[in-house]
Amino acid sequence: MLGISQWNWLESEKRRKAKIRLILGGTQILREHNGYEAWANFPLQLERLVALIKKTRANGVMFLTGDTHWAELTRREWEDCYPLYDLTSSGLTEVWKEVSPNRFRLEDMVYLGANFGSVKINWDDDDPTISLSITDESGAQQFTHEVRLSAFQF
Repeated sequence: MLGISQWNWLESEKRRKAKIRLILGGTQILREHNGYEAWANFPLQLERLVALIKKTRANGVMFLTGDTHWAELTRREWEDCYPLYDLTSSGLTEVWKEVSPNRFRLEDMVYLGANFGSVKINWDDDDPTISLSITDESGAQQFTHEVRLSAFQF
């Protein structure tokens, strides 16, 4: 999924001090095989990515992805790592009538209509709140999930 120079760049970025790190990807990163393009088709690359997060002890990693023609929120856990989230949003131009199974999808965090995703961070809280949301084309919020920044720490 990534070339050598991309892996090197990503590792150097993970070593930089940051409270939150949003990684954007064209295909889903954390879910199981969805029947289409996804990191699940390259399990060694996915394990390398998670190993990199652990090795660098990069706090605050979240994934924002697309290319599924539906929206969903995936939460997945690995040993010795905080839970990782993947907010998938797509599409505004093409929607499908069905969604493939995802055992890591948070309950009721799926939407099949035209949509866009957003991440809002309330830095005013002592433990900032992160809201991961999907909004439909009329501006109605279809689902949101809030989590504290402390949940993304080693």
